[in-house]
Amino acid sequence: MAVSAQVRFRGERLPTERTSFVGRRAERTELRELLGEFRLVTVTGVGGVGKTRLAMRVAAETRRAYPDGVCVVELARLRDPRLVAHTVAAAFGCQPRGSAEPSSAALGAYLETRGALLVLDNCEHVVEACAELVDLLLTRCPRLRILATSRESLRVQGEATYVVAPLPVGGGNGNGAGADPHLPCDATTLFVERARAVRPDFALTWHNRAAVGDICRRLEGIPLAIELAAVKTRALSPAEILVRLTRPTALLRHDGRLVADRQRTLRACVAWSFDLCTPQERLLWARLSVFAGDFELDAAEGVCGDGLAEPFLDLVFALVDKSILTFEPGAERGRLRLLEMLRQYGQERLEHDIEWRGEWQVLRRRHHDWYAGLAARAEAEWTGPAQQSWLSRLRADHANLQLALEYCAASPDPAANLALAQSLHRYWVADGWFTEGRYWLARLLDDGGSGAGGGSGASGRAGSAGSAGSTGSGGSGGGAGGAGGDEAGRGGGDDVPGRVRALHTAGWLATLQGDRGDAERMLEHGSELVAAGCAGAEAALITQLTGLDAVYTDKPDAVANLERALAQFRRDGDLNRQQETLAVLTLAAALGSTPWAAQRYYQDWVAIAILRRDRRLRAYAEWARALATWRAGDPKGALAIARAAVFGESGLPDHLGLALCLEALAWIRAGLDEFAGAAVLLGAADHLWERMGTSTAALPALFRLRQDCEAACREDLGPRAFDAAWARGAALAPAEAWATSCATGSATASAAATATGPVTGSSSGPAAGSFTRPTTGPVTVPAGAWLGGVRLTRRERQVAQLVARGLSNRDIAATLVISPRTAETHVQQILKKLGLTSRAQVAAWLSAQPAEAAG
Repeated sequence: MAVSAQVRFRGERLPTERTSFVGRRAERTELRELLGEFRLVTVTGVGGVGKTRLAMRVAAETRRAYPDGVCVVELARLRDPRLVAHTVAAAFGCQPRGSAEPSSAALGAYLETRGALLVLDNCEHVVEACAELVDLLLTRCPRLRILATSRESLRVQGEATYVVAPLPVGGGNGNGAGADPHLPCDATTLFVERARAVRPDFALTWHNRAAVGDICRRLEGIPLAIELAAVKTRALSPAEILVRLTRPTALLRHDGRLVADRQRTLRACVAWSFDLCTPQERLLWARLSVFAGDFELDAAEGVCGDGLAEPFLDLVFALVDKSILTFEPGAERGRLRLLEMLRQYGQERLEHDIEWRGEWQVLRRRHHDWYAGLAARAEAEWTGPAQQSWLSRLRADHANLQLALEYCAASPDPAANLALAQSLHRYWVADGWFTEGRYWLARLLDDGGSGAGGGSGASGRAGSAGSAGSTGSGGSGGGAGGAGGDEAGRGGGDDVPGRVRALHTAGWLATLQGDRGDAERMLEHGSELVAAGCAGAEAALITQLTGLDAVYTDKPDAVANLERALAQFRRDGDLNRQQETLAVLTLAAALGSTPWAAQRYYQDWVAIAILRRDRRLRAYAEWARALATWRAGDPKGALAIARAAVFGESGLPDHLGLALCLEALAWIRAGLDEFAGAAVLLGAADHLWERMGTSTAALPALFRLRQDCEAACREDLGPRAFDAAWARGAALAPAEAWATSCATGSATASAAATATGPVTGSSSGPAAGSFTRPTTGPVTVPAGAWLGGVRLTRRERQVAQLVARGLSNRDIAATLVISPRTAETHVQQILKKLGLTSRAQVAAWLSAQPAEAAG
């Protein structure tokens, strides 16, 4: 199916060019021709020669040739080669379904029939892992093309290597004779354009043309070196810049070998830029090399700001002015970045300069501690109004969180290491990082957090990397139950409560991916620790996991175990664990023989959500309530409730919640004979399941409902029409899928907008998977269904009731004999009080409230 990269893929979008693209016409033509002839083209060349800019420009120019889009994967920030396959799979939006399947295998299956372009940028530091993955993909995926950038070729069969040369610098002897200053070469054009960025009045004249030309020749046409030199025109003339470039510089050796001439030229230019900084600016530059990718100002100050002799912000501004640091504005907060070559240079200086001896190790620890603190703050504030802000922040800091977790693998502090991983578990679930979460938990549990490099710990690390990082030729293990998995619950470290919590999280993630074997191993190991003397909250976690396992395997003791865990969490006052357990209890009841029994759990669940002003928590509750209402025989009421879940709104992006809600809406629509719309929603849900590495098959009871729905749709539409509708849904972006779910089915839209009633029904409600029109009608809300915490005035309740009936503000004003402006004010006040964002949600909220709630 033909879709755009920006819709289908989770990876980097083709970057917007912030500065002009100079020259390279011949190179672009040649590279396009190579891509047409070869399925793998590797763009090589010295650092700073412009490999990335050229590759991105060619990818943008040829993107229409790839019906399934262009996916860019930036590898410079990646430190662990075992995560290459996982990172590429996540960029495409697919993950392995269970620990036995390597990420490379899942990626190969996903791309097997797709015509896409994969751009792998900066492969040199993980070149072997890239080569192994690329070789597998080229073998399995005949329509896939790969464009890689690297300082060395991948050495894969069928590879075409394209060496990028420096920019032409022109000829002449430097005196300008016979040359027209208005027709410069590409190198001088680049110098002038970058100089104008810092000094708008700069121009190439007869007086400075020779100096500019000599600068470009001195720098051998290397674009990054020219750009660094051009920035100096803020304070120096071209002639003065040239004088300084002709001075000898140190640091021309790398790893004991004399580097290539052009690489040495670039290093000399970087070294010159370093030397032009003040001592404090140089120190901050070197310290900032500890970050992976980009970072926020507070992180930079927290990690690198200690002990500076000058104000931190002044130094940051100075480095931005000198084009060492780049500032990238964001929707809420801007981020800073060191170009990768400048970062590498700063790290080298910090590691090897005598004056800074030992500082690199200190900074790595400070980096870990800062991001561990960030993750802990995110976990503490996750359930509440700041949740979306934290989700955005953790997404942006994903590479640095990976770096902090990598530090944990070599750290002797098991309690702190497991605490960092545990702090991220809600982020991993909300953003669909199931496989990566299991990978890190496996490494830390298998090591016992000790960082030991030998014995079973090392074996376990190799095996547990299988799910996330293996490219297919390594071990077959995966998850926390990989090669060393049997030691995961027993060995290493004294932080038994922390290990129980980590095993609980690993068990949840394995369950969500349908990996029953790994989930049962985590449960077994956790139970052993509890039996050995771990009690209280940790024991309740294992009891809860036992109940979750029972729900997913249709065992009869699910509710009993979950109730026991809930009682302990209530004694502890742990609202996070209470809502987690209530969610599973509501789901268990909704899928059971008496779905209307879900109401009492739902009430307590939503009460916590209202108390904590948590929109995501409320959305999950509404999804479960919609499922129970549908199974109790009221599909129209269920439709209205499911739409109120608001998972698809831009402020609430939750892949798991949205997938569940789209599934439920598909089942409900099929029950209303809207089979075409249901098929579209099934396709949209499947796209989300695929990117999370799981499906409804992880929960057999849900899977049965899914199978029945699909069978009904296929029977009504026919195979070809069903497949076409499914494909349309699978091509939708999450927000588009949600809009479709709310917009289609006009025959039921008006009924859904006014549907009322809690989860209720008779003991003869429809069986799971029944896709016939219900015979029961809407019922009234019983007393006691009001969830407390929010009260509307009498007038506000009158307005809310009219909103639920579908009246506009003008109609409400006419009914209540008030002005339209007053009616609008009342509606806005109601939305604000209830923490809602749409009029449809008011209808769904009102359906659960008795008359006494008006106050």
